[in-house]
Amino acid sequence: LSELHLSNSIQGLITCRIDALPPGPLLVLQVASVIGREFDFETVKAVFPITIDHSSLTSDLDELVRQDMITCSINILGGEDEESQENQDKRISQHRYYNYNVKNIVIFEICYNTMSFSMRLQLHRHLAQWYEEKIKDVKGPDLSVITILTHHWVKIAEHREADTESLLKAIKYLAAVASQGYEALCHVEALRSLQKAETFLARIPPDQSCPQATEIAFMKRLLANDGSTIRRGTVYRNRARANQASSVGSPPNHASPPTSHITD
Repeated sequence: LSELHLSNSIQGLITCRIDALPPGPLLVLQVASVIGREFDFETVKAVFPITIDHSSLTSDLDELVRQDMITCSINILGGEDEESQENQDKRISQHRYYNYNVKNIVIFEICYNTMSFSMRLQLHRHLAQWYEEKIKDVKGPDLSVITILTHHWVKIAEHREADTESLLKAIKYLAAVASQGYEALCHVEALRSLQKAETFLARIPPDQSCPQATEIAFMKRLLANDGSTIRRGTVYRNRARANQASSVGSPPNHASPPTSHITD
């Protein structure tokens, strides 16, 4: 009970601090809460819901750092290989190299929940489309980017009035995550992705086709077969351990050992 009271007190304190923020920094913090715990200047600016100039966004981010809501670090590796020191200093002064982290994840949770549902959906959609634009010419994009895209399209598709295009997008990326999870032997995670995809498949209108439907059904069969094999192996190992434990302290068994294909 005391832990619950402490948790509520912390949330209340954080909520008061957020409510006291000026409108500009508050909106920046809300946008960042949709992006994720780690974010950068360019992403915030790219998906900001209203027109904002560079200096205003820089000032709002600096205010959040001063308020101890977020931290920042400089990522020099984000620049060009042969960039002059003068240009590096200029870009650093413009926050082009800045990466940000939220100080406490509760800050983002509260900010996220203070936004209207329509605003959340709008930001998730803008982020998903922005990331898609970034990887459109990339062959075999990194799994981390696919995971980010999956997160945003799933958030959109979970809305009961999500359009068919959004549902198909969520299914597409869930299938991609499941496929990579299966190849990495992360079967539980892969199965969760497939089950989520099936819930969206059930909402696709009958006159619409889904390119990933066959792939999802096939992967589920693969996982079912692999799961049976894993379960049989687990039962066998448990029985072997039980037999070994029961034989401790009993006379040794001098029966001939099973034939082995291993030779000296």
